[in-house]
Amino acid sequence: MAFSKAIGSQIVGIHSVVPRQKEDNMELELIPEADREALVHHTGIRYRRIASEDQDIKRLFQVATEKLLQKLDWNPDSIDVLICVTQAPSMVIPSVSNRIHGDLKLNPQALCFDLIAGCSGFVYGLQTVQAILKSITKENKRAILCCGDISTQLIDPN
Repeated sequence: MAFSKAIGSQIVGIHSVVPRQKEDNMELELIPEADREALVHHTGIRYRRIASEDQDIKRLFQVATEKLLQKLDWNPDSIDVLICVTQAPSMVIPSVSNRIHGDLKLNPQALCFDLIAGCSGFVYGLQTVQAILKSITKENKRAILCCGDISTQLIDPN
């Protein structure tokens, strides 16, 4: 297993956005009550967030990015890199990151792209951001990494 260190970079802010609607795993009628209890006990997941059909990952990433920029008091023009990691983008072209870049009027020189990845996506995205930031020669480089999926739209509720 490979190990790496992120020297010269730091995570300075995190912002999470989830759908409002949630479902209680203890109320799943599809499985017996004992199995529900085992599910919650073994996974630690009592509630699942449920996205509405009109929600998409781009919107959730954009809201999180806007809130993060406000929280950090960063100007959108100061962003050098925007990477969005998801295994199910709402559309492939243009990429989620490029659409957010345009909507939020980020730095016209910013490098933006999507990584299609699931469980390993955060680590993959973090390593990619780190490598790109090392290659940028300016001072005070800034990157935003968005990671997430709306799995409730991919999975049959039954």
